[in-house]
Amino acid sequence: MNNLKYLFLIIIFLLFPYFLFASDLSSRLSGQILLQVEENGEAWYVSPETKKRSFLGRPNDAFSIMREQGIGITNKDLLKIPASLDYLSGKDSSGDGLPDAFKVAMGLDVDSIDTDGDGFSDYEEILQGYNPLGPGKLPIDENFSQKQAGKILLQVERNGEAWYVSPDNNKRYFLGRPTDAFSIMRNLGLGISNQDLEKIEKNIVKENVQVFNWHYNQKDYTLEYSFDSQVFDDYNQEEKLLYYLENEKPDDIREAYYEIFFDIKESDNDTLAVLDLLLNLASQEGYENDEKIEFILAFIQYIPYDYDKAKRENPKANFPFETLYLNSGVCTDTSFLSILWLESLGYSTAILDFPESNHAALGIKCPDDLSLNQSGYCYVETTNYFPFGVVPSSLDSGQAQVADSLTTNPFSSDNLGNMEIRLENEGKSYEKMDTIIMKVDNLQDLREEIENYKLILENDPENSQEIVKKHNDLVDEYNQELKLFFHY
Repeated sequence: MNNLKYLFLIIIFLLFPYFLFASDLSSRLSGQILLQVEENGEAWYVSPETKKRSFLGRPNDAFSIMREQGIGITNKDLLKIPASLDYLSGKDSSGDGLPDAFKVAMGLDVDSIDTDGDGFSDYEEILQGYNPLGPGKLPIDENFSQKQAGKILLQVERNGEAWYVSPDNNKRYFLGRPTDAFSIMRNLGLGISNQDLEKIEKNIVKENVQVFNWHYNQKDYTLEYSFDSQVFDDYNQEEKLLYYLENEKPDDIREAYYEIFFDIKESDNDTLAVLDLLLNLASQEGYENDEKIEFILAFIQYIPYDYDKAKRENPKANFPFETLYLNSGVCTDTSFLSILWLESLGYSTAILDFPESNHAALGIKCPDDLSLNQSGYCYVETTNYFPFGVVPSSLDSGQAQVADSLTTNPFSSDNLGNMEIRLENEGKSYEKMDTIIMKVDNLQDLREEIENYKLILENDPENSQEIVKKHNDLVDEYNQELKLFFHY
């Protein structure tokens, strides 16, 4: 018996140094990017918080991990960490070696090589530790920088731009687009053997991979994204019920109920990460300002409509995360997602409710004289692709149906019944409505010309061949313009 006891103690003694070493290895490599040198250079990120490793995979995966693992930081604190100018890429309007996205994150003028006009370029000032926005040096704090080593930082006071602080030099590297983040990880990674990598606990995340397909500006797009299934479970367990005291009944119960769905969980790193991916893709495609918003809304408009849910009696709405996770939803679901994203980008939005049609749409602020019913909001359909401002002429179980041609007044919502406006917020306006109206006028003029040729043909049968040719040429032109208008 004593021999067995000693043998057990010996086994414990032999195992203990291994566990101690494994734990020590995780701590020593905390915040590092690791590359499997015995495989194909697969990359992993070791979280400083959990000491667990996450697989970085493809550029989009790497970018998503960076967003998910990131922690917020103010611009004031971010300035304490020196910025590296290595591995930068992307559009560079001024040609000074600083990409536009990097300059926006730094608060610089994208069109100038010397934002503060002191005679020294932004690039040189950052490189030498001087303030490119004014006099003097940057408030670099070496102790603070060292404490952030290995962390991913998100600018909470700008657009959520992400930075990685390398443990090797305590400098921050701009993550920019997915390809930028992936490139930085490859360049800053440390080689590690498979044996040592196995000693670092793997971050196991239940995932649901969704493939989103949409169309904009006569071009097809695809985005693949892995969602955290645990976050979906957390949202799915919510009651989605509105509670209030009897003597504190909300003025608008429906609006108070809607507000529930904009309470984003701390664990939800995916909802805004998808938006970041779309913003980066839009920038790569050269879309700016209102075009970028149209591109993002096209993504939502192409989310498959949930006909099964539409048939249920009093179905509960989705949180925006759920709509993305399921890659489906009804009008309220896609409208909520639209509002959350556009509001985060600084746009003024609202829910446009049509109780008589049991339908809801997005309202985006636009010039009053061009808005729907002089409401100050332009109608945006979210259950199918429609240009901004165009109201569908018909619904099928709640989904807007695209017609072969425009109605007499495509900017009228009379067919949907009375309109109620909810969840209004202040922000930027959509400024392209006049362009859309001009395109509609042109289409309707072409349509009128086509009809006129039919009358001409009746009155002048002798020249039928020439008239028919002109008629058909106009029909071809109309169909092409309609195709362009609806971004087919």
